[in-house]
Amino acid sequence: MLDCIWGESSKTMVKKTIPEQGRSSLAAAKVIYHQNNVAPLPKKKRTARRAASDSSLRAFLENYFPSTFSIKWSPDHLRIIEEIQQRVMHGGLKAIAMPRGSGKTSIVLRAALWAILSGHRKFVCIVAANEYASVNNLSTIKTELRYNELLHEDYALEVCCLLKLGGEPRRAPGQHNDGKPTGVEWSIKRIDFGLVSGSASNGAVISTAGITGQIRGQQKATLDGKTQRPDLVLVDDPATKASASSPSQVEKRHEIMMGDVLGLAGPGVKIAGFCTCTIIYQNDLASRVLNQTYSPDWAGSTISMVKSWPTWMDGWDQYNDIRVDELASESQPKESLKFVRVNYDRLHEGSEMYWEERKGPRDVSALQHAMDLYFRDQGGFMAEYQNAPESLTHAAPYSLDAELLVRRITALPRARVPIETKQITAFIDVQKDLLYYTIVAWTAQGRGYVIDYGACPDQMRNYWSKSSIASKLVDTFGGDLESYLRGGLNTLTRAILENDYHAEDGSIHQVAKLAVDCRWGESTTIIRRFVRESPHRARMVPSMGVFIGANSKEWQKIKIDRKDKKGVNCKLVTPKESGSKEMLYDTNFWKSYAADRLVCDTENSKAIVLFDAQVHVHRMFCEHLAFEKCVSVTGRGGNTVTEWKQARSGGTTENDYFDCLVGNCALASILGVATHDGGKTISPTSAKLLEVMKSKITKRGFNSR
Repeated sequence: MLDCIWGESSKTMVKKTIPEQGRSSLAAAKVIYHQNNVAPLPKKKRTARRAASDSSLRAFLENYFPSTFSIKWSPDHLRIIEEIQQRVMHGGLKAIAMPRGSGKTSIVLRAALWAILSGHRKFVCIVAANEYASVNNLSTIKTELRYNELLHEDYALEVCCLLKLGGEPRRAPGQHNDGKPTGVEWSIKRIDFGLVSGSASNGAVISTAGITGQIRGQQKATLDGKTQRPDLVLVDDPATKASASSPSQVEKRHEIMMGDVLGLAGPGVKIAGFCTCTIIYQNDLASRVLNQTYSPDWAGSTISMVKSWPTWMDGWDQYNDIRVDELASESQPKESLKFVRVNYDRLHEGSEMYWEERKGPRDVSALQHAMDLYFRDQGGFMAEYQNAPESLTHAAPYSLDAELLVRRITALPRARVPIETKQITAFIDVQKDLLYYTIVAWTAQGRGYVIDYGACPDQMRNYWSKSSIASKLVDTFGGDLESYLRGGLNTLTRAILENDYHAEDGSIHQVAKLAVDCRWGESTTIIRRFVRESPHRARMVPSMGVFIGANSKEWQKIKIDRKDKKGVNCKLVTPKESGSKEMLYDTNFWKSYAADRLVCDTENSKAIVLFDAQVHVHRMFCEHLAFEKCVSVTGRGGNTVTEWKQARSGGTTENDYFDCLVGNCALASILGVATHDGGKTISPTSAKLLEVMKSKITKRGFNSR
């Protein structure tokens, strides 16, 4: 029996004798052939919308991505869009630092689509900070290509090969146009739009790479035997926070930017490019790319969120005091917003914002939104929103070594206190699965004895990590988050507060005050209510640490009510709503305080020491103590602060016991334990008197001698 089968071209038909049993295979082949055939091709449309968009990146963004760019552009956005358009259409290299959250990635990715679909460029390479970000960027572009119906209407011919794949990369090799291969590709790091006569994107490619990944070798072998290389590179945030803080990573990435990235077009060919970035640290990668001394090929400019600061900054400090009180008492931001509205003109006088529309639904203005970000983390704001990191870092003043800490033991056994004990404090760090606790006995001179630590539920071993917890709170106490947190807290607080601690002279002591960390958002309300309702509420306080950095408002300038009980860089505040008092403390100050006492000689009167135990017993506790690293930072006002950050390389990644010890130190200060400062020993009361006396001397014009 005669039948016909398809050859390589639809115009070629070969007649062969086909056995009956082969007819089913032939039918399947025909089905596959038609499934992979993009013909008949859609007609190329030339709508007014497309005509305007092909020549204008702004029109393209507004016409085809209305939900992504729904907020009115700022003047700086329009300038950036124009700068990108110029590089796409006419070449050159431009780098712009933008505030975090400005939509720069959204603009860059869709600019790549515009360059290809409008036929301005044939090969666009998008470079990101790492491989994960690069894959994610291409995934965003793929989503637009597959599901953006506006693009499908006007660029049907340009995207027909891609849509025919249905998101299946494996269909690409067999795709053809009436027998002629299209060469389409839909891989994890590359899109080839395929060969379609009359299409603006005929043979075009969008590829992506991490800056430290496969940048070299970005090329395509065309069906006619030629080699196609990138003619446009779009670099989006080429540094991470970790790489920006590493001089070696900065150097390596800058070399790649100046070498591999600029060499993408091939030998002797200049590539067009645009880089959007955010300055994280001084002299980081973004700083270097923007500086033509370091990067002469790139023309750089910087955009800040606050272009001009308001003249009445004291007013914003007053606003923040109200705002912090509202956050502490879980109140709605009524009074703080009222303060902004009542004093609007004075608060905004002298200010200029880069984007007036950038604010939350409750925010009164863009400046108020910016000030909230500023007060939340002033150092981070100056870097990532202002692109002007003004902090200078110096050598770390403390270096905690777990191998040395495990040997800071005394002759006192676990749960035994020294004869000189004045106060015993305890602190509980709340995690979702465990409650960590540490108990410290203090002498009047400020010497601290760690007499016990552990977790609830008891893990029945000396060493574990959060990934290997044997018994979790939910396993032991059951129920929802509130149920098992309250169950764990009730069990642990009773065990701590109802226990007697004996000294060598036979005296008996109990924990005077226990603080429970309530910073974790999901637990804050639960913990506050638990403390209020506890039978031991007179000896318990919720606790919150406050980050006071080099660019933050100094603790001494934070508003303190007369009724608040004050320690050194810590205080017990009374919430506006009824309830127990709450401890607020300066985390950087008290971490440095604890570190200073962990590195001094164990015989020193200010030392913090551990109960007697073998090295392996204290190892986990001491690894927690040594996890965080510090650096001395000088802020824009000349204030120098030791700032503590969590380390992310090697060893444990947990610091819960360190948080417990630091909280104990602050709590002891509130209870009257002496604080050593600059070689002197001062109590919280004498510290306050000293501040008052200094203030009086300054006002009277006396010279202190």
